[in-house]
Amino acid sequence: MSRIVPSKSVELVANWFPSRAFRRFMSMLRWDIQVQMRYGLYSIYAIITALYVAGVVAVPAAVRPLAITWVVFSDPVFLGMFFIGALVLFEKGDGVLDALTVSPLGRREYLLSKVLSLTVLATITSLIVAVFGQGLDFDILLFLLGVILSSVLFVLIGFVAVARFDTINAYLLTALLYLLPTVFPLVGFIGIDHPLLYLIPTKATLLLLGGAFGVGGPIVGLELIYAISYLLVWIGLAGVLADRAFKRHIVHGVDVGGGGGSFVSVPEMTRLFDGRRFGPVGMLVISDLRNWFRDPLLTYIFILPFFYAALVRLSVPVIASWLAPGFDLVAYYPLIQAFFAFTPPLTFGFMTGLLVLEEKEENVLAALWTTPLTGRGYVAYRGISMVALSFVSMILVIPVIGLVTVPASVMVSVAAVGSLWAIGTILLISKFSDNTVEGLAVGKFVGFSIMIPVFAILIVPEPYQFLAGLDPVYWPFKALVGGASGVPFQTILGYLVVGVVVNALFIGVFIRQFDPTH
Repeated sequence: MSRIVPSKSVELVANWFPSRAFRRFMSMLRWDIQVQMRYGLYSIYAIITALYVAGVVAVPAAVRPLAITWVVFSDPVFLGMFFIGALVLFEKGDGVLDALTVSPLGRREYLLSKVLSLTVLATITSLIVAVFGQGLDFDILLFLLGVILSSVLFVLIGFVAVARFDTINAYLLTALLYLLPTVFPLVGFIGIDHPLLYLIPTKATLLLLGGAFGVGGPIVGLELIYAISYLLVWIGLAGVLADRAFKRHIVHGVDVGGGGGSFVSVPEMTRLFDGRRFGPVGMLVISDLRNWFRDPLLTYIFILPFFYAALVRLSVPVIASWLAPGFDLVAYYPLIQAFFAFTPPLTFGFMTGLLVLEEKEENVLAALWTTPLTGRGYVAYRGISMVALSFVSMILVIPVIGLVTVPASVMVSVAAVGSLWAIGTILLISKFSDNTVEGLAVGKFVGFSIMIPVFAILIVPEPYQFLAGLDPVYWPFKALVGGASGVPFQTILGYLVVGVVVNALFIGVFIRQFDPTH
């Protein structure tokens, strides 16, 4: 019997990726996908994807390709960057990465497993949104290239960013700074272009995604070569940086001061202002103020809603003129303004919810449970402080958006009720999450609470529309849209009174179920 001689290509593959290494890699990949399923990433994204599909199907066919492009760019493409942080921090806390450094599994296999597992989820989500929204009437190859290459890049960038940190809030704040330049190429959709934008990798992402649907014209020739090759160059650079970050911060454990913990800890509280008595709440306030002044990244959270508001003010009128006369976007200005007006309570509530989870894991809440403040008192303090911050931010953000005029009485009263959702966001994340990985997944889902009133007002006639009022955000959202549309103040006041009742019931139910140890 003649001996089968393997081809040179097979030998090259075998030498490049030995069978043992491949088995280790596949075992790690299965583990990563199982962990992501266990923590609800796939189930949460099944719901989120369904909501995205409902959203893009609801918009007029003329703007649906643009809507799909924006949806895929705004979430699935960056999905891996946010979740890689939570997954790595979880594995750090459980000692998985310490064990990994002395195991046969190499760091490149570990990184590749993370990249592939999160890219698979991003690709599935993106394809479902595109196919259900547009059918097969788009260039699938270009679309997949845009999603896969961009997802791989941002997972690697996420690892570079998270390797030095020990807390999810510290990572997310830095990740937001990393992501800030990536939104600049979006101005290309409103007719603003500049050669410097081609230096930002998301310009290549948008060329591939937009070109798949013909948004902004077809992508051919040099633009196509640029888009693919530039993303590959960035992936190579990010891969090298991720490998170095792994060696520096995971293997050698170098701390560069980025592993800052929570806003407050019990030992730090006892050292603040020795000799003075401020009470437990006063100590929390003083500790938080110190952190806000000490860490400029925390100030960035407060600025973020204003950045979005300014972007909306500048871009939406240009988009409206671009769509006219085929589509009247001006008629939707009240909805657009209301949507972005509610970003402060969601943003502040989300970040504080993750903070509460971190302090649960650090047993800060268990310690506070035995003090006069108690664990629920701590959560009440966190919630009330975020409500106050949200109230001020909403009052300032609404005129910054400025798409439509809102009477001062409506603006203030809507902000007073709408800001209560900061507490609701904190409680939902705390209730349905046991760790920061689950907290990120739940937080993504909670973010859609702001989409429910949008779809209800757009699609569902009254009185059936009021069923959406089970969502506490609906009533102040409805009031703000009504105030911008000339609805009588008595009607608006009725919406807000119901909103206060629904929010109070919601908060009352969940705060009683709050457990500082679970």
